[in-house]
Amino acid sequence: VVFSASSTAGGVSPSASEVEASPATITASNGTSTATITVRVRDQFGNPVAGVPVALAVDGSGNTLTQPSAPTDANGVATGGLSSTAAGTRTVTATANGVQLEHAATVTVQPGTPSGAASTATVPATVQAGERTTIEIQLKDALGNPAPGRAGAIAVTIGGANNVGGVGASDEGGGRYTVGYTPQAAGTDQVAVAVSGAALAGSPFAIQVQPAAPAAAQSSADVPGSVSIFTSFTITVVIRDQFG
Repeated sequence: VVFSASSTAGGVSPSASEVEASPATITASNGTSTATITVRVRDQFGNPVAGVPVALAVDGSGNTLTQPSAPTDANGVATGGLSSTAAGTRTVTATANGVQLEHAATVTVQPGTPSGAASTATVPATVQAGERTTIEIQLKDALGNPAPGRAGAIAVTIGGANNVGGVGASDEGGGRYTVGYTPQAAGTDQVAVAVSGAALAGSPFAIQVQPAAPAAAQSSADVPGSVSIFTSFTITVVIRDQFG
């Protein structure tokens, strides 16, 4: 007499099953950057559970979530995918055979390359000589996501009445950057702003620099040393600000 025995996996265990994402960080895109979501379905003893349907869910917006195309294989594995147009953190959850799994996968969606076409700059039209002048840049990728930590993608050059040259941008957080300078010469400055090598719409921007308040030390008057009585004469006064 020959006895034979076989065993089959038990039901789906919510705690023993796993949900994983690889890679854990992707770039915001229309599907060119995707995380593979792997679900490993196990019973309470850690045995793979084959042949059960798996459904994925994700929070946030702008997501494209690809569901597993087949039930779990012999190893208890089913795979799907996630891409997103919106930057941020996503949590991917799964159910197996209708059972909500306890584990979840976290995917970080980072902004894409900063885009000159999507980014904008706010430049004052008129300033006064000696006044700190701030240029504000909202840096975004091609999908409109703010792009923090990318100051190196911004190039600002100031010329004209105040030929300052290149000025570095300061990261203020959240995709907002500032560039500052203090003009001294009255006249028109031209501010050229480029992102990732592409000029922003409206660049170069014109700034009209008005003279500062009159300064007696820089002003002068030309008064004749002597004149004849009953004759007219001219006094010439030149008023300058502190920068001349």
